[in-house]
Amino acid sequence: MTIEAMRRNAQSIIDAYEKHCAEKNSNEEYSAGAVVEAMRIVELCDTVFPKITEEEWTRIHAIPIYQDDMRACKDIKDKYGLSWNELRQLRLADARNNRIKELRLEKGMTQTQLAELAGTQQNRLGEYERGDKPIENMTVGQAKKIANALGVRIDELL
Repeated sequence: MTIEAMRRNAQSIIDAYEKHCAEKNSNEEYSAGAVVEAMRIVELCDTVFPKITEEEWTRIHAIPIYQDDMRACKDIKDKYGLSWNELRQLRLADARNNRIKELRLEKGMTQTQLAELAGTQQNRLGEYERGDKPIENMTVGQAKKIANALGVRIDELL
């Protein structure tokens, strides 16, 4: 995923939230944390990410997605004033896991609501969304249930 795609995805989360609030006149059922995170991604895409060098991008993406230890890139984190989570977000920028989260938020659903509709555990869904578990490891049955709960085809999910 490119920086432009990251920004577009984050903006779609913000837009979906604003639409949800306008329709329901409430933000009770919507995760404010996801919106704040999306707002920060938009900010980073506009200011910080374009300054990151090709060599720095390569180093960030060289860390396997299942490895949580980002200390090898501490200098990059410090240079650009990123949090550890933001640095991990950069590493996940090309992962497809955020597609589940993007679709879920577009539908105005919480993780708990989606998990109930898909017949899966909320913590498992969270693992896929965060990239803790690569979406490629999801079974076809799991993907189908999640896609059905989101009202999309499997190929749109993956």
